Amino acid sequence: ATFALLALVATGCHHKHAGGGDMSDGDMSAMADLSTDGGGDGGGTGGDGGSSCLAGGVTCAVNGDCCSAVCNPTTHVCGASLCKPSGQTCTTAGDCCNLNCAGNVCSAQACASDGQACSASGAACCSGPNACQNGTCAQLGIGCHTSGNACAANIDCCSGSCDSTSGRCAAPSTISYCSQVNDICYKDADCCTAVCQIGSTGAGTCQAIPGSTCSVDGTVCTACSATNTTTVAKCCSTYCGDFGSTSSTICQPAGGCRIQGDLCTQDVDCCGGSSATMCMLPGDGEVKCNIFDATRGLGTCGAPSVSTCTSGTCIPEGDVCHCQLVDSKGICWDSCPAGETCKPLPSGCSVSGVNSNCCGKPGANKMTCRIDSVGVPRCYTLNACVAAGASCATSADCCNGNVCLPDSTGKYVCGTTTCVAQGGACTATSDCCGGTGDVCFIAPGHTTGICENPNPPPPDAGVPTDGGTPTTDGGTPPSTDMAQCSYAGQQCSVTQGCCSGAACLTNNAGTACTSATGCTCNIIIL
Repeated sequence: ATFALLALVATGCHHKHAGGGDMSDGDMSAMADLSTDGGGDGGGTGGDGGSSCLAGGVTCAVNGDCCSAVCNPTTHVCGASLCKPSGQTCTTAGDCCNLNCAGNVCSAQACASDGQACSASGAACCSGPNACQNGTCAQLGIGCHTSGNACAANIDCCSGSCDSTSGRCAAPSTISYCSQVNDICYKDADCCTAVCQIGSTGAGTCQAIPGSTCSVDGTVCTACSATNTTTVAKCCSTYCGDFGSTSSTICQPAGGCRIQGDLCTQDVDCCGGSSATMCMLPGDGEVKCNIFDATRGLGTCGAPSVSTCTSGTCIPEGDVCHCQLVDSKGICWDSCPAGETCKPLPSGCSVSGVNSNCCGKPGANKMTCRIDSVGVPRCYTLNACVAAGASCATSADCCNGNVCLPDSTGKYVCGTTTCVAQGGACTATSDCCGGTGDVCFIAPGHTTGICENPNPPPPDAGVPTDGGTPTTDGGTPPSTDMAQCSYAGQQCSVTQGCCSGAACLTNNAGTACTSATGCTCNIIIL
């Protein structure tokens, strides 16, 4: 995006929300167990030294509580952190689209790139407030250049994204809701991996997760693999999807409980991680959150390895399962059955590192490993849908198509609505209501985020285009002006269409939608 477009994107920090989701304040508190400086339950003692502020989707009282400086007055949750244009207040350079925060205000002048001349009175260096060394901007890290610095090609940038118009490495929030490995950061919550290592320039770089074999949510990807300059690991969720309409694709979270490889802070975050006292779903008690950073309280969801609620181990409800080919009903196979037509996963990424032994059903070929509406292969074994308030793994378990969200204890339960309105809490973009351009911004290490539009339509000065009553706030567009395509997993209808790559269907079998309600945007597999 050009810096002009970045300014447009940044207006999302201050546009009014349409309303809340279906979570109570008690539910929201479950998301606040990680401060944004990565301290986790240890009290914010992470190694980044950043000041504590609340991530998007966490309950708040005043604007100052939030990293985004926006506390929604209706839902009382923090808005998503998007970069700000010149003239708006900032705390660190990372708050500004041009990476230049001067006197707590985003400067109109771009930051000085690596190797450029600098001085105490000139533009701040892109690589941090202390990067001006001996009259020259010192580079942060080794090899690739961090956001804001000059570039000629994508490979020059740590984020893998060089804006061809400005010739600068793109600002983090224009390509994802979190910063990429090796890109610049000022606090742990900036990074997709939730680990920011501060260096001598006064800024830091996002660190990789030790021993990880997949790319976590928020990582920029192509097809099913990350495009970062240092890794080509496949997305943990196997789902690489659009980050709004920003022309960027990122590893998307699988809705509901977190699957193998995802970030977690406690066992209950993970599919199959509920404690032995619950044992409500097939496979409960089999998965642990394997902590890799005790100071920050961060871990990743492991494979089924313990037997708390059942005899033996199997893949829990909602967790990722083995899938090479998908038939017309969405069932996973190694080789296509006779008489069927099969295709690779919609992401183009097969899942071969796990077995297909889903819990809850007998028989060698259970046919319970199925792809969901966004193309993630997951175990579905329940005999009946789950009522509101009862345990679930994903929204596919819930009756009436209701969303599956964590309660105040972190346990996933079925809600009472079929989608989450703008400003409400979500576990994935598929939870958000369709047609408003909303995606789910999830702070790294949290299980829940907030439905927000990363690039809302420009204000129209209150003049409606649909013949309705003019707005009174001087710029919030009427509802029909906000209409956009719905993303995979979101609701659609004969009048509300799906974004490219998805089809509006009544079921996973591929039946086209012919009604005004009850349809979902599905990744096309037929």
